[in-house]
Amino acid sequence: MSKVDQMREEIMHFMETCTLSDKAAFVIGFDNNPSGVEFLVRTVLSQNDISIISARGLERLNDGNGGIIIFDILAETDDGSLIGIEMQKTRGLTAAELGRKMQHYLSVLKINVMKMGVDIFTTRKAIALFFVDSDILKTGKPVSTYMWREDDGILLDEGRSMLVVANIDYFRDLEKNKAANREECET
Repeated sequence: MSKVDQMREEIMHFMETCTLSDKAAFVIGFDNNPSGVEFLVRTVLSQNDISIISARGLERLNDGNGGIIIFDILAETDDGSLIGIEMQKTRGLTAAELGRKMQHYLSVLKINVMKMGVDIFTTRKAIALFFVDSDILKTGKPVSTYMWREDDGILLDEGRSMLVVANIDYFRDLEKNKAANREECET
């Protein structure tokens, strides 16, 4: 078998076995695909009024401290809001480590939204959407939403910053349960 044929086989095997929880498949599937990202975001956030105008894979943003954060997908809405989307494997991570990473990513989005020019009348938001492969935060829910707050519980930015965690395992288990229920009904 030639080297080209071998590479073609490896690519075909990857494409046949990959899922959206594989970062490469996720980025390939949604890079420069605003309508796909819009469907994904609308579904997870249960908000039909979101309109995505751009979606870029592996987009770099300055973190304000001289560092760079690379988002799997960075989307911009028609009102100038930024949505950073991450596919995060949780193996080897603690909930605290994941929490710090999510807060850092949301902070970077907030900094970049503010650079666009934010005043008291703006509707721009910073949304960090993390797809995780387990219920690492132990919520038992498919989607959990957190608003940006200070330690004393005062809302900092009137809901303009949001952290959303979507548990992919919840949906996998749901599909397994549906299949098991179908088999049970057929017997």
